Amino acid sequence: MYYRYRVDRRTSGARYRLIEQVKLFGCNVGQIPAMLRAGSLGSADGVVWHLAMEGMLGTANEALVISLKPNNKDPRRTLSLYELRDVWGISDNEWTRLMLRLRGLVVDNQPPISDPDDFQLDYEPYHESIFTFLYVDGSVDHGAITGRWLPSRPSPTNSLLLWPDDFRQFTRIVRQVVPYVLDITSTRAEE
Repeated sequence: MYYRYRVDRRTSGARYRLIEQVKLFGCNVGQIPAMLRAGSLGSADGVVWHLAMEGMLGTANEALVISLKPNNKDPRRTLSLYELRDVWGISDNEWTRLMLRLRGLVVDNQPPISDPDDFQLDYEPYHESIFTFLYVDGSVDHGAITGRWLPSRPSPTNSLLLWPDDFRQFTRIVRQVVPYVLDITSTRAEE
């Protein structure tokens, strides 16, 4: 599940207040395709693009939050909330490979919060740059959004394949935003 929150940021943390449930995907209703339409995608097919979420929702005081385990029935691990920080895409051949950078807000009920609709927390430094990859059935063709822009349903064969050129692209763009992530000598405290 995906949500839009109002965020009152402090130096080391923030207060999050739920505004509404939203959709990230879908060519007509998804936040990611809508943000891409609002930006400049150029006119060529085969586009590498980046959406920095801060300020993309019309104000720096809003955030998109992902509930990673919305249907989890285990009472010890029911809440996992992640703020969407960046989205990178490689769009071509009717598909888009996506890399999302997340900030862990509440990871398996840690820290415990009483109300996911209105909560305060301090950021954990090692939760600042968590990455996930997926692909969607949709692309960019001459600057236009094409296809459904929906992720594949879970199955044993739908994991994202990163070919060497795609992996190099994602590695290059991660280094521009969070260079320490790919430094094997960095420690967890530096992150």
